[in-house]
Amino acid sequence: MPETGIVYKHAVAGAMPEVSLATFVEQSGDAIVCCSADGTVQTWNRAAERLFGYGAADIIGTSVLKLVADEVREQSALHLSLVMREGCANRCRSVCLHRDGATVDVSISVTPLPAAAYRQELMVITFHDIRRYRETDDRMELAAGVFLHASEGIMIIDRDNSIILVNPAFIRITGYDADAVIGRSTREFLAEWQPPGVFDDTWRAVSAHGSWQGEVWGRRSGGDHYCVWVSIGAIPGSQGRPACYCIVFMDITARKNAEAELLQVNVDLENRIAQRTTELERVNQELESFSHSVSHDLRAPLRVISGFSKLIVTSVPQSVDESTLKNLRRIADGVQQMEGLIQDLLDLARLSRVEMVRQDFDMSGMVERELLILRESQQQRQVDTQVQAGLRAKADPGLFRILVRNLLGNAWKFTSNTAGARIEVGTTQWDGDEAFFVRDNGVGFDMLYAGKLFAPFQRLHSREEFEGSGIGLSIVQRIATRHGGRVWADAKQGKGATFYFTLG
Repeated sequence: MPETGIVYKHAVAGAMPEVSLATFVEQSGDAIVCCSADGTVQTWNRAAERLFGYGAADIIGTSVLKLVADEVREQSALHLSLVMREGCANRCRSVCLHRDGATVDVSISVTPLPAAAYRQELMVITFHDIRRYRETDDRMELAAGVFLHASEGIMIIDRDNSIILVNPAFIRITGYDADAVIGRSTREFLAEWQPPGVFDDTWRAVSAHGSWQGEVWGRRSGGDHYCVWVSIGAIPGSQGRPACYCIVFMDITARKNAEAELLQVNVDLENRIAQRTTELERVNQELESFSHSVSHDLRAPLRVISGFSKLIVTSVPQSVDESTLKNLRRIADGVQQMEGLIQDLLDLARLSRVEMVRQDFDMSGMVERELLILRESQQQRQVDTQVQAGLRAKADPGLFRILVRNLLGNAWKFTSNTAGARIEVGTTQWDGDEAFFVRDNGVGFDMLYAGKLFAPFQRLHSREEFEGSGIGLSIVQRIATRHGGRVWADAKQGKGATFYFTLG
């Protein structure tokens, strides 16, 4: 501001040295601008530079109205003129412009200075930055909005555990009006069956750590109980003590009820499983008994029939005609077939009870050994076999051998009337999984009847054409299923068949 020769003397003599008024202006935290009566800037302190972005050299000698927007400049000029004419200070809030065009919220104080004291009419304009206070107001308004519209219940309590403020969600969840709870202890609203030590333990944890979280059961205004997930936090105050505490809680009663129902369902399920297990053990015992009966009691009469048939064939007189001998041989063949069917049924039943142990083994080698057995059984046959090298399987070796033996046996059997018989074994990709296959170029079958393939005793070819009991593919399917896999076929009548299987 202009040199006026004015100095400031402290009211108490000797308390501090004389200091020029210009020093106070320069060190002030508020922007202080001294203008002539027409608004021309005479002085510009450091705080003004920080607030508006103009250096003193940029603004001194120009109009202070440069700091306001064009649309309010005329109104601002009239305001300053009025202050100078009336000769009294004036204070207001306004929005000014920063050098970069940004708006600046300020509180403005305009003080006219008499011409007699300073050789001309002057005015001092003080700009106080209120952005920080507005930001604080905005944050407080936001916090109040969160408090009022939060879906969680919120309580503010004092250090004595008395409720001093609740939000609308608290009223909705608990059913209590604000007037009914303010001034009362939170202890009064707990479910009566909760252990009394829970309340004290909770607040000891809050005192030690400043916060706590956990489940709490409360009592609504109507008397029914509800469960909430609670978060308690201390609000810092002076001297290191909490000023108050904020309790936020979410109603989880529906979830707790669902958990209780699910627990009951699990208990019921376990009881049913135990009951079914007991029934299954009983059925298995009956199956064991049946298997024993079949193995001994049913086979005994067959052995008698077979023995006496053979005895009659060897002891009949020479005069017995060929037709009678043929009938006796049919009886012996029927007994033999019955023996085979009984053994196949026992094997099929045994597959469900045998303990399964998976191992990683050389599948190619196993297949080659099974094919060698088939060649030795019918050395007169010429069958081209192709086994993919390096095949490995992770399965129960004993069960897997039975599966392979049945599939290879079928391929060997159904190519018996095919010139240039061929059997292939390998792997392929099927729906993103590895599948093994056994392929032959034998008689094949009509896919219309593929649904019957794996049912016991279902045959697509007559016994006169190809021997067998009709159990083999049922065994294959049961073994694949026990490994968590499946088996299926693809074929054309007269052009062979391919059986695929996976092992889970």
